[in-house]
Order: sequence, then structure tokens, then C-alpha cells
Amino acid sequence: MKHHTPPFFAVEILKAGWIPHRWLFDDEVEAGLERGSFQGAPIYYLTRTKKLRFVPETAKITSDEKISVEIVEASVPIARASIPLRSLPHLSSPLFDKLEDFSPKVDFGASTNVDIFVNIQFGNEVLSQPVLPIELFMLNNDLLSPPEILYIGQSSSMLKRWRNHEQINRALGMLHDDEELRLYYLHFAFWAGFDSHGDARWKTLLDTSDKKGTAFRDRISVLEQALIHFYLPILNSRHVKGVVDTVAYRRIIEATGIRGVGLSLGMHGPAFQFWSPNQRLKSEVITLIDDHGVPTFHEGLIELETIFQ
Repeated sequence: MKHHTPPFFAVEILKAGWIPHRWLFDDEVEAGLERGSFQGAPIYYLTRTKKLRFVPETAKITSDEKISVEIVEASVPIARASIPLRSLPHLSSPLFDKLEDFSPKVDFGASTNVDIFVNIQFGNEVLSQPVLPIELFMLNNDLLSPPEILYIGQSSSMLKRWRNHEQINRALGMLHDDEELRLYYLHFAFWAGFDSHGDARWKTLLDTSDKKGTAFRDRISVLEQALIHFYLPILNSRHVKGVVDTVAYRRIIEATGIRGVGLSLGMHGPAFQFWSPNQRLKSEVITLIDDHGVPTFHEGLIELETIFQ
């Protein structure tokens, strides 16, 4: 007798980004972020990472038009990092391409352990004063440490939610002197497997055209709970007791018959090597099987036929 295979869907991270906690209340940063790729990202991670800082008095402009500065982790030097001045938005305009004798100088009075100020002069006139945050050097020199996930949530407006989120205060109270918070925003790509018995509600759930509709929100809710169940972040109090028992989740499962969620979570670079000390498996590709509310995880993307026979 041929068995009906319950429907499942699988996801992979399509794109992601992050902002340091210190940017959360900066109005200028907010204006830029509202135009950025985090707009509309449905899933957010609150993470903690090692704190990196400049030694601002070591900053210098090199002969090949790079700014170079020593970076420490806690008080331990770890690297001398550099970025090309011409790659900065302030210097990428046609105006600066024509200024062969422009004079960049580090402003040591204004620079701090997280921001380097550079005066760009032409003759006696200061044309620009770019501010170079330490995050630029982290990204350009692969200095970011893998982030530990403290909390996973969903929202359509990250800044509004996290500015007053109680988990921020809880997380700040957990930090050691050499740690800081980082907020990640994630977009996911979805695909699915189901047989000819898939009902209309399930097919609607797969539709990505209406990101404000109930079907899309339901799918994000299932994804959020799958991620929480996998990483078991220490600040998530719901969905971490070994059962998937929320009313919303059970409503979705009963309406669609979903019994599995595949998670492909690997990304390039240490900045996106998410981890938690409680995570179920040390694998970047896993499948959650929902056995009537009891979640189990399997390494790799597996076919449900091998489970439900």
C-alpha cells in the first residue's frame, strides 16, 4: 500500500546583514537602514560577539592610499587592518577622481576606539571628513568572530521592535567586558516538496507573492519556531521545552498537514557562522520532523518517506 507523504518545506538563507547594538538609536543610521536590505526581513537574531576596538593613535595613511590601524580584542592586539580610501563612498565620486593631489589626514582629536575620522583636504580647504566605523575594517579584513545566538524573533520592523525590546536589556546584563551585541536580519528562500494530495491551504502557504498575507505569516511562524527549536537560544523562553505546543503553531499544522521543515543555514564568512551552546546538531543542514508536537532533528535534508511509512 502506498503511503501518503506529509508535506514539508525547506528554506535557506537568501541574504542577511547586521548592525551593531550601538547603531540602534542613531537617527542617521536609521534613515540609511530604512533604505537597506534589512527592510522587510522577517526573522531577526540577537547575538553576542567578541568586542573589537581601534587603537586610534596607531592610525595612519599609507603610501598606497589606504588607512591602516591596529585592532585589539579586549586589550590583546590581533591585527593591523586596512581599507582603501578610494573605496569609500565619500571618495568614489568623479570629483575626487580628478583630485590627484588631495590630502587625507587622520583627525586624532576626533577619532575614538570605534570611529576613525579622516580629513580630506584639497589645498587649504577641507572637502570632506569621512567617519570610518570599526565595522568597515571588520568586514574588509574578515575579523568578525562567529556570533552566538541569544534570541530569535520575527518582526516586520526591526528598529521599532528592538529599540524597546526587553531582551536587549537582559542581553546587556549578560555581557562580559570583552563582548558586545549585534543584531542580524535574515531573508529566506523557500522551496517545497509535496505530492498530488497537497491541499489548497498548503499550496497557498507556499505562495510568496503576498508577504503581508496570513499564509506568509504562518510560514514565517513555523520557520521561527523551527529555528528556535534548533538553536535553543538562552533568552528564548517559548518553544524550547521539547514540544511544539503553541496554539498558533498547532493551527498551522492542522490546516496544512506540514510534518517537516528543512533548514539550510550555512553562509560564507565568520560573521555568519551562527551558533548556540545548546544547538541540537553541529550541522549547517538539518531537517526538523514534527511527530505530533515533539520535534526531532536529523542531519541533512531527508525525505519524509524514510520517516513516515
